[in-house]
Amino acid sequence: RTFLPTDGLLELVSRILESISKKIGERGKSLQEPASILLTGGHGAGKSHLLSTVFSLIRQKGAWTQGLNDPRVQSNIAAVREVDPLCIWIDLVEQTDVSLPELVLTRIHAEYQNRFNKQVIDPAVIPGIGTIKAHELITFNIAAERPILLVIDGLAKRAESRDVQGLNADIEFLSFMGYSSKSARFFLIVAAHEDFFSPKSPLGIDNTLMAQTLENFKIEWIDRASVREIIGRHIFRKNPRQQQDVRKLHAFIKAKLPNFQYSENDFCDAYPFHPLIFDLAERIRSKVSTFSLLDFVCTVYPKVASHRAVSLVTIENLFDRVEYELKISPQCQRLYLIYQE
Repeated sequence: RTFLPTDGLLELVSRILESISKKIGERGKSLQEPASILLTGGHGAGKSHLLSTVFSLIRQKGAWTQGLNDPRVQSNIAAVREVDPLCIWIDLVEQTDVSLPELVLTRIHAEYQNRFNKQVIDPAVIPGIGTIKAHELITFNIAAERPILLVIDGLAKRAESRDVQGLNADIEFLSFMGYSSKSARFFLIVAAHEDFFSPKSPLGIDNTLMAQTLENFKIEWIDRASVREIIGRHIFRKNPRQQQDVRKLHAFIKAKLPNFQYSENDFCDAYPFHPLIFDLAERIRSKVSTFSLLDFVCTVYPKVASHRAVSLVTIENLFDRVEYELKISPQCQRLYLIYQE
């Protein structure tokens, strides 16, 4: 209900749903190219929100979410619902001490028993199960019974609590699952920050394993500009007269501050917030996981809408909002000291 799509996000949702529909709706068809999806984007770009939207669209019945009554989305949703896959959401932030094969199988077993009141596998084999055995059970046993859609979030957050060996074991399992989804009737969507699988990543993922994993997934990317577009379209709405006034204000600021670097369009789109806030938001989110740009804007905007025209919301307001988190985070000590000065 809170999903506010841009044209780009609608296109992305449609592509994801079409990929799911084609894969789990076709029996016995094996693909050469990757089938499952790795959803990437910057910090705070909306990966988790988009995943939850896709998951809810498939599982819910009845009315469409506002803004998603697009014919392409409706057609693909109808096709997926007709297949009626076993839809499972897995948040990897939970149970970080449990191996990924064990965690995934536990969730599949619980969902199967809850939905169909039957055991699809012997639960006694799950504790301590390895990658190969878990992969075989899912591919050749469970997916043969019913199509499966696994939606996995929180991979980057889980990585913070895993040692290098454990993290590589997690990635190996995902790689196996991605490869097998080409032929089995299951589909995997995994969200991860765009730098998670970068060779420059400090996480210690084995380079060969990383390359294999990327070969086994189709990469879909959320444009970080989507959040800014949503804010401009739904929160900072301006009629033609207001836009003209803001452009005059930009000209006034440029006359007083010739080195002001932001263009007229950037300033107009961000007003009454300083455009720098949008530049810093992703970096703040990378350090403070609880920070949400949308929440910050929605909270602050009603308070400043009636302020003087030149009273912009600045980075001072932004840092005031996250001061406590910056203070207690070991990663932010240097930033916090700069802020105090």
